[in-house]
Amino acid sequence: MLRICLLIFAFVCAMPSAIAALVWKEDLTIKSVEYSWNGAKETITVVVNESLTTGCSASDTKRQFSYIETGITEYLKLRYSALLAALTANKKVALLYEANVCDTVYGARLEGIRVIN
Repeated sequence: MLRICLLIFAFVCAMPSAIAALVWKEDLTIKSVEYSWNGAKETITVVVNESLTTGCSASDTKRQFSYIETGITEYLKLRYSALLAALTANKKVALLYEANVCDTVYGARLEGIRVIN
């Protein structure tokens, strides 16, 4: 029983390091939003006008973030709609990305959007 308790305690202590490192990138202007579906995964990619320093080379060189899912999901549709609304309204945005996830082609993983009035 003591071993089980110690194992559970060790697991709980290790959890903060496993939590995603979410970072807001503020005051961005969306240049383009792209949607693609290849039969196995769907992807949205957002390109911004401003230079980026995210630690993800695809994001930093191409100025982009992405959200990739296998199958078709509601979460992707929500992000896509918010990005399109901000693009068409020409509003500044803050993008929430996961600093620990970097796709070598599509860039840092987009986790959220805040449209700034």
